[in-house]
Amino acid sequence: MPDLHEENTSLVDQNSNNKILDPRGRYLRWVAMIFMCFLPFGAYYCDDNPAGLQDVMKEDLKISSSTFTSFYSWYSWPNVIMSAVGGVLIDKWLGVARGATIFCSIVVVGQLVFGVGGFFRLIWVMNIGRFIFGVGSESLSSAQSAYAVSWFLGKQLNFVFGLQLSFSRVASLINLNTIRPIYDSLDSHISGPKRIGVTLLIAASTCIFSLGCALIL
Repeated sequence: MPDLHEENTSLVDQNSNNKILDPRGRYLRWVAMIFMCFLPFGAYYCDDNPAGLQDVMKEDLKISSSTFTSFYSWYSWPNVIMSAVGGVLIDKWLGVARGATIFCSIVVVGQLVFGVGGFFRLIWVMNIGRFIFGVGSESLSSAQSAYAVSWFLGKQLNFVFGLQLSFSRVASLINLNTIRPIYDSLDSHISGPKRIGVTLLIAASTCIFSLGCALIL
């Protein structure tokens, strides 16, 4: 006769595994929440790269204050409409998973273009990079909210929204405390625009990390 104790133990283990992997269960939801919080991490980190490098960026690129502030203008202009457009695209055509991956990819491309433009001291290329970055960044926030709504309900949803907002502020804070040390740590033979460009390209790694989170979700 089969060992009833072993069968019961096997059933308990199977049920435990099913609970962990069940999308409706609490375990997988909270794991997913971690990836949701890191989804726009790279975008928020790189958004304030210019602020963390303001003095050296103006000096190395030999640009005026108005040219420097244009980096934020080019980032902001597409967001006048893209936040709403991104939400519509996610709801009607792309879906949350595909939309998050596409918008994360756009953020990566934008930051890479921004860094390459800085490396070669091509301000117009840097502006294009910031524009591309802006197209993906705020739309990515729409995808993050859509993920939260699809995984959580009620009071949990309010907590998740608050946690996501906190993570975005943490990303900006980390940028302001790390981007300048990254610039300072580069070898002395890398100077001027090249040093700015390399720093911005290193920062792009955070966007690639967020893209990885989008692919996992």
